Amino acid sequence: PAMSFQDVALTGWDHWLKEAPMPNWPRLRLWQRAFDVPADRIAMRAGRWISTDLSETHAMETALYLGKDGLSWQTGPGTRQSVPADPQHGACAGDTGYFGRAGGLPLDQSPDDARALCFDTESLETEVHLVGHAEFHCGIVRDLAQAQLACRLCEVDTNGRSNLVTRQVINLHRDETLDGDAAFSPGQTTRLSLHFPSTVYRFSKGNRIRLCIATSYWPQVWPAPCRASMQVDTTDARLVLPCPSDISQAEDLPPPHRLPPEPSWETRSEGPLFRECGETAEGESFHHWRQPWSTTRFPELGLSFSSTTEMNCTALTDDSAIQRCSVSVVYEIERPDGTARIESSLLGRTEPDGMSVVLELDALWNGEVVAERSWLHGHKA
Repeated sequence: PAMSFQDVALTGWDHWLKEAPMPNWPRLRLWQRAFDVPADRIAMRAGRWISTDLSETHAMETALYLGKDGLSWQTGPGTRQSVPADPQHGACAGDTGYFGRAGGLPLDQSPDDARALCFDTESLETEVHLVGHAEFHCGIVRDLAQAQLACRLCEVDTNGRSNLVTRQVINLHRDETLDGDAAFSPGQTTRLSLHFPSTVYRFSKGNRIRLCIATSYWPQVWPAPCRASMQVDTTDARLVLPCPSDISQAEDLPPPHRLPPEPSWETRSEGPLFRECGETAEGESFHHWRQPWSTTRFPELGLSFSSTTEMNCTALTDDSAIQRCSVSVVYEIERPDGTARIESSLLGRTEPDGMSVVLELDALWNGEVVAERSWLHGHKA
């Protein structure tokens, strides 16, 4: 959430530089997210500030076990369950964006959940807290060495809306060092442990925790060359959620200041972020997003900065070895003495015989090209 970093920093500097009394701050203060109705843009996240002292004496874990009926608080007999190999899994992931983009957040995960193997809890009788790295331990059976495992952790509300909490994708072909090949035998169970990124989240009473497992996450992650057949062995398979026992609600941090009180700039955009995905008549799945032309202008200086970005990704639904991904970015700086423009494009493509990347960059001044360059890199399969 928005907060006054300046006030917090000044308080700390006053203590260390001016010997001012240190406020009674908790050892660690964290923003704990809660369920948000998924949307392209969210003005204010649901959540609260919490505190913990990080003592090992307060370390606790909640274990949920995978079984034929979903996620349970108790272990049961193991089974093998097939993981769908749907190339559209990842359509609800959100764009690959960067800091400052308006919109592009992960959407309702329900369509992606339908493309994955999902394990749900019953409706929660009490809140469940996650503070740290959730872990997923299971057995994987597959027919190809080169394969991916994409896992998502979601919260599902009473209306069936699925909110993304955290996610992780691992390359099963690599060992834990990521430098060597992992041991592999077709059809044999491989035990693995997957660590999600560190997350602070509160699962609400009455909602459900959902673990989703898939074999790809396009276009966030470039898929494996061939589509593997995969099963999850739920024998002793479990989802572990760490959470200190001493969590308490912390005091809110100071609200942000409007600095400067009267902005010296103005912004405008030709529209919101545009996103779409689907499948063409030719059998290609596609993902497309475009950030329309946006400008920040400083009238007193006669200076403006503008940009637009677009990304198109396609993949043949019946052959995951053929993908294309193109990205174009345009920056423009307008000054009293002229206009500078940078146009760049990147095209990555994979075919059965390898991968290639082409990058082109053009610099223009008042509409005339003053510099240009291109790069080509190829890698044989």
